[in-house]
Amino acid sequence: MLDTPHLPSITHLDRLAAALRAIRAVESAITAAQIAVLLEVARKPGLGVSEYARRLGESQPATSRNLQNLGLRYRDGKPGLGLVQCERHATDFRRVEYRLTEKGESLVWQIARRLSGIVA
Repeated sequence: MLDTPHLPSITHLDRLAAALRAIRAVESAITAAQIAVLLEVARKPGLGVSEYARRLGESQPATSRNLQNLGLRYRDGKPGLGLVQCERHATDFRRVEYRLTEKGESLVWQIARRLSGIVA
């Protein structure tokens, strides 16, 4: 067996695998980019597409597409993942803000519990 001190422990890898299984159980086709956007919305709710794109180091069109796919409807009109919702800003109606839906919050809590080693 090779000595690999630079790799995370098996426990950490098991927790990460459990978190990924929780994500896949909700939506098997979710992409890594969509997971990154979902987690960024959880970390900093209420931002717009440009702010999330900047925080993630992604293009604005790619981030917009991922947010839409995480939302209620895909661009082609098919049902989306229902994990993120967008709302118009209360005073600036040109601005759209993104937040997790109840389903999105539930998934993020599942991810957090699995990463902390609490499997529910």
